[in-house]
Amino acid sequence: MGNPFVQTIGAKIAAIWFGDHERALATTITSIASVMGVMFGFVFPVFFVQDSDSDDIPKAKNLVWNYILVQSITITVLTIPILLLVKNEPPTPPSKSAKAIKKAKKLQIFKAVNKLLSQFNIWTLYMAYSLIFSVYIGKNNTRTLLTCFI
Repeated sequence: MGNPFVQTIGAKIAAIWFGDHERALATTITSIASVMGVMFGFVFPVFFVQDSDSDDIPKAKNLVWNYILVQSITITVLTIPILLLVKNEPPTPPSKSAKAIKKAKKLQIFKAVNKLLSQFNIWTLYMAYSLIFSVYIGKNNTRTLLTCFI
């Protein structure tokens, strides 16, 4: 359910922080960042969780624990400067559209979610992402496919 929000955040950041001539490049970079993160997420564990004897369960648990520990430390170290240094918006809007966004009336979260869920397109995206997710974890398991929709 959260993936459509992740997909649209790049365009929102570009609209608030960048001018008219920079917005396309900023949107492209933020869209690619999500895909690069997924690629990195598939490659990074290989360095920690290697093929080991299937009989040596404590060693396998230790490898997974080390991977989770390094991942948590990395995420924490990268997140702290972001929380301390990055502001919600620039001091002066870079464009007329950014100024309009700043002045726009903000919806309450529940009203916004209700408005979102009443749209047909969000349910189409939800079904598509559920099918994609089931391909990754399902391995032809019908029960997994059905639980992705529920």
